[in-house]
Amino acid sequence: MISTAGTTQTGLLVDPTELAERLDRELLLTDWRAIVAVVVARPGLERAIDRVHKEVLQRHQIPQSRVAYYDAQRDEAGRKRLAAINRARDSLLNEKRLIWLHASSAADVRFLRATAPDLLSAIDLFVELHLHEADEADWPTCRHQLRELIKSRHGMLDFTGLLPASVEQRHLPLSKLYQPLVELNEAALGPAPRDRSTPQGLLVLGHPGTGKTTFVRHLAWTYASDSADPLAIGPRIPVLLSLSDYSHVREHDRVMNLVDFLPRWLDAQGISGSKAISEHMPDVLLLLDGLDEMRSPDARRVVLHEMSQLLRQGGVGGVVVTGRSFLVDELDGEHHPLRIVSTRAARPEEIRAFLEAFVTYRGAGRTNVEDLINRIERDPDLRALARTPLMLAFTAILNELEGRLPDRRIEIYYRLGEMLVDRWTRARSIGTIGTIGTIGTIGTTKHRHATPTRADALRVLGPLAWWTMEQGGGAVSEAALEQELQRIEAKRETAEQAARQSSALLDLLRRDTALLVPRAGNQWSFVHRSVGEYFAGAHAERDHKRWHDLLEDPFRSEWREIILFCSGQLGIIEGRVDSLDELVSTILDKSRRPGRYDATYPSLLIGLLEELPGLSRQQTTKIAARLLELVLTMSFTHGAARQIQRDFVDLLLKSHGLPAEILGAQLRRWFSKKTRSIRWDRLFVAGLWSDASKPPRSIANENFYQIVLTMLGPLLWSIEPDLRDRYQIDIGPTLVRWKQQNDWRYRVAEWFVTSSDEQLERPFGEVARELGLELA
Repeated sequence: MISTAGTTQTGLLVDPTELAERLDRELLLTDWRAIVAVVVARPGLERAIDRVHKEVLQRHQIPQSRVAYYDAQRDEAGRKRLAAINRARDSLLNEKRLIWLHASSAADVRFLRATAPDLLSAIDLFVELHLHEADEADWPTCRHQLRELIKSRHGMLDFTGLLPASVEQRHLPLSKLYQPLVELNEAALGPAPRDRSTPQGLLVLGHPGTGKTTFVRHLAWTYASDSADPLAIGPRIPVLLSLSDYSHVREHDRVMNLVDFLPRWLDAQGISGSKAISEHMPDVLLLLDGLDEMRSPDARRVVLHEMSQLLRQGGVGGVVVTGRSFLVDELDGEHHPLRIVSTRAARPEEIRAFLEAFVTYRGAGRTNVEDLINRIERDPDLRALARTPLMLAFTAILNELEGRLPDRRIEIYYRLGEMLVDRWTRARSIGTIGTIGTIGTIGTTKHRHATPTRADALRVLGPLAWWTMEQGGGAVSEAALEQELQRIEAKRETAEQAARQSSALLDLLRRDTALLVPRAGNQWSFVHRSVGEYFAGAHAERDHKRWHDLLEDPFRSEWREIILFCSGQLGIIEGRVDSLDELVSTILDKSRRPGRYDATYPSLLIGLLEELPGLSRQQTTKIAARLLELVLTMSFTHGAARQIQRDFVDLLLKSHGLPAEILGAQLRRWFSKKTRSIRWDRLFVAGLWSDASKPPRSIANENFYQIVLTMLGPLLWSIEPDLRDRYQIDIGPTLVRWKQQNDWRYRVAEWFVTSSDEQLERPFGEVARELGLELA
């Protein structure tokens, strides 16, 4: 039920219907200037506010460009934006129809009054939105609504932002395009926890575009449809939450944990009786996407700790968390029951299946798809690009729209970015006010025609992309987005003109331009985080402060993709090798420091060797040499060591041309002449048995090969046969070195790389007796 009784310190208590009525009345009474409304609404009522807002604007035929919206943010940036709006009061009152100030608390109201006294002196409406607690729906009703929400929201992949408006079928079935790039077998997951009564918990790590979000979306759809049980946890109700949503709330309320946040989030999604979920968490599969979009490492650790506690106590039916690979460094030392698994590259048959489904379900002709598949299978550069779902989708779209395929990732992003920018500039002039194709001038009613350029778009997109990355890279609120657009415009325009142009830019973004796309809850994000990182990287060298920051600390984990895009932009797109050389030299210099390293160091070097952004042979050799030093001799945490080796092996398997030639020479040198320098004990990945002085008797009857996969690191078990044959590595000196060691793992490793496949299928205990190993 809804209450309208009483008043508070902040304003008259009203329900959504009364709020709409009061706005209607004020708009009818005051038609010669904008009305100023202050609406106080606690977090969780965003959906109700958004509904009233849209209904009133539609009823009075008010375009979004004539609405100024400010969401109270009490930090320094928010204060400056509000002060600028206050200074532009007279212009806003003349040009806008509605000035909407949103506060969440009495403290926000005091902040508004103190910072914008001139604007609030013209206030027309001051209310607090209030709802009685709804009668709690029973769990079956809540569960049914959750299933329906998941199926409707995650059953389709939306390509609206990438395909032109002329393409009719832009929503494609997820289940038909999905390729399982996260393996849930024992070899991929490592040893199972000793306590098998603990609910299933996974932490899925991978580089950008490798299918992490698609994986959890498919899990959510599968469990909502009750069609399968891939995690072997039984029937569960999936709840898929972007952690960026929780991160924004936690920045203002550090006491609220994630489980307490769930009812508020579900209420915003329109789920009735959302509090019912708190008592039924053991029936829930909690899917948390984008751990890396939480900016604070402390916040990320808090989430992992909370999920670990829930799993240990049986307080949740299952947990899957996704994040970028660099997070592996934050997990080591954290005792949690989440089993780490990494995304893998798509196989040729999966690439073919995706492309065929992509064409079939869009109803497009099949003429080009076979040609595209054949070109990818023949061209090693295209094969390397097509190994991630995001790049495969971009490749298919560019092939359809342009009929040609770049063979480097930066070229694909550049072509895609040019296509999106062109669509934006054609949609409407940047800074348009009123009629499409005109720009309003300050202090006059004159208009002039203007054709926006690529430079105009990048002037806005670069800083905007950096800002979204600094917010975590996920979705941002519309109010915050407009405020940031206004800040960007204020660098070149007066405060009044910046306010006008920021509203016009946001109105332009509402069109089908694909640069930023609307999300649920009145939020916006780039069509994919990598697209935002591309524009940030393309802009980095042009901004003196950004460039200085990148050179100062190139191994910041959240900057990996930005640096790779920046180097590709400089070396491939623009040919500015002086700046590229400065960046590469700095990276090499700063890749050397005392102490333990983290995964970001070899990860960035691997990225440079994969991208080859116009590097010279000398630079490529230096990067490869330093990479092997890091992988083979430096100290990493156990979790990071496994991730690094997996990425390194993936690089070795897909490299060709100059990088393969240089990497092969380096590998042959290390495995023959420098084998004594290799820290073999660090290449063995710590598991349940690797630190024991003797192998445990409990594994005697296990398959030898499966045990070795758990014990040896990815690099060592890839030496036989893939890498040894591919790079012609002579492991004779390595075997001599291993025979000189007392550690039982060396004898097991030696037997592994010198035995046939048939021998590897024998029980571990049988092989151990032959090797003279005593079981503990």
